[in-house]
Amino acid sequence: MKFKAGKKMRTLNWKKLARNTAYNNQLSLWKECSQLEEHIVVDDKDKNDIIELFCRPEIIKAKKEEKPKEPSVVSLLDGKASLNVNIFLKQFRTSNKEVVAIIIEGNVEKISLEQLKAFEKLLPDKGTIDTLKSYNGDRKVLGTAEDFLLELIAVEKYTMRVQGMLLRLEFLEKKQELRPTLVTLHEAID
Repeated sequence: MKFKAGKKMRTLNWKKLARNTAYNNQLSLWKECSQLEEHIVVDDKDKNDIIELFCRPEIIKAKKEEKPKEPSVVSLLDGKASLNVNIFLKQFRTSNKEVVAIIIEGNVEKISLEQLKAFEKLLPDKGTIDTLKSYNGDRKVLGTAEDFLLELIAVEKYTMRVQGMLLRLEFLEKKQELRPTLVTLHEAID
């Protein structure tokens, strides 16, 4: 009694026996069934009933309403550069505009020498500037690093401002180091 079902059938968890084990045993149900198999006639109605008993229930998938996809973040920088700029920005715990304002004002009280040295290495090169300036899309979908760099390159002579802040902080640090030497030298002259 073999037939193929057009539907997916349920999985039965059972241990398959070797054919010899099932048919050679004198008290086996399977031996009796194999002998009667030629005499059993299954009509289409019975066949359909058997299929319905053992088939998997059909799952009707409801059509989901398509929601407009939210624009994903647009990344213009390579992953490493973007990550480094984002790490730099996280140190300030302020908005991008406030960090740019620190650069515009040259406020060395809100940024450390180490932060400025790290930032100087992150300044965009000519290729990155061209890539950023050529972006014509919505600025809201830009990544944090890209948005910050776009604001930064809009500042006139931002590189010189950063280098000037760096020199000022280095001078203040050197001044503190040299103060005892200068005091000693001044006392020696008097």
